[in-house]
Amino acid sequence: MNSTAARSRAEAVAEIRGAEAFLLNAFNRTLQQLVDFFGPRHPNLLWATVL
Repeated sequence: MNSTAARSRAEAVAEIRGAEAFLLNAFNRTLQQLVDFFGPRHPNLLWATVL
């Protein structure tokens, strides 16, 4: 693999990892919002959602 291809592949991997981190953070924020909303009001509903 020449240096241009290696650099291009490294950039693609970095971009994918950045997108993966973004989506994981968005999912975690959404899950935390659900926990914050349902937890105090409906603890049984929260556990049913998790399980």
